[in-house]
Amino acid sequence: MSHLDAMRSLVAFLMMLPATVPYVMTVLTEDQRRAIYERCVVPWMSFNEVLYNKPDLYVDPPNPTPVDENCPPLQLSDHIQERLGKNHPFFDFIHAPITQPLGTQVSLISINYCWDAYDTFVKRTISSILEEAPDHLNCEAYREQNAKAKRDQRLLSTDEQLRLLGLAAEDADLEEFLKVAEPDWSAAKDRQILKIAKVLRSVFTHHFGKPDEKLTALMKEQSHEAIRVVGDKLEVLLPLINEVSTVVQGHALIIHRKRSAIYGGDPNTAKAS
Repeated sequence: MSHLDAMRSLVAFLMMLPATVPYVMTVLTEDQRRAIYERCVVPWMSFNEVLYNKPDLYVDPPNPTPVDENCPPLQLSDHIQERLGKNHPFFDFIHAPITQPLGTQVSLISINYCWDAYDTFVKRTISSILEEAPDHLNCEAYREQNAKAKRDQRLLSTDEQLRLLGLAAEDADLEEFLKVAEPDWSAAKDRQILKIAKVLRSVFTHHFGKPDEKLTALMKEQSHEAIRVVGDKLEVLLPLINEVSTVVQGHALIIHRKRSAIYGGDPNTAKAS
C-alpha cells in the first residue's frame, strides 16, 4: 500500500469509526445483531480486506484467538496482525490504527507534528532573542557567524545557532531532565531519538513515507527497535511517538530555561509550543 493510499485508508477509518461503532457499544439482542450486519459488519470486512490486501480474509470460519494481555508494546502490531480474520471483523477494524500500515501513518503524523512544534519554538526563540537583546555578546557572535556562513553560501544549522546563543542542550542538561522523565535513558539515546524525529519528518513530508538514504544510513548506524526498514517499506511503531514527544519537550524546556538565565525573564512563565 502506497503512502497516499495509507493516508486515504486512515481517513476512511476515521470516517467509518463514528458511523458504525456507536451501534455495537452496547449489549445486542439477536435481532439487533442481524440489523447491524449490513450497516456495520459488512463495511468493516470490506475495509479490512482492502487495508491488508487480503481479499479472502473472511473466507474461512472464525477461529477466535485471544490477545496476550502481557504482550510488549513493541510487539503489539505483529501480535494483532497474527489474529487478523480469526476473530470478529470488528476486532480487526478497531485495532487497525495500531497495525501496519495505519499505525505507521499515525506515528509519522504525530512525529511530524512534534518536530514542527519544536522547530517552530526554536525559530521563534532565536528570532526573539536577536530582536530583544541585539547588543548581547552572543547575538553579536551570531550575526558575525551568520554573515560568514552567507559568504560561504550556506546556512547555519539549528545546532550552530543554538550553540552561538548559549542555548544548546549539553549532556549534563539532558541527564538532569532524563532523571525525572526517563531514568533509564542516556543523553546519547535522547540525541538519537531527536535525530530520528528530524529524519522521519523529512521522510513523511518530502518522500511520501518511503525511507530515503538518510534514514537507511541512520538505521545502519543506530538502529531503533520501533523502526523497520525493508527495501522501500517503512514501519514506525506507535511507542516511538511517546519517545519523540518526551525528547522534544525536554530540549524545549532546556532551551527556554537557558534563555531565561542568559537573557532574562521568568522560566516558569513561557511555554514551549
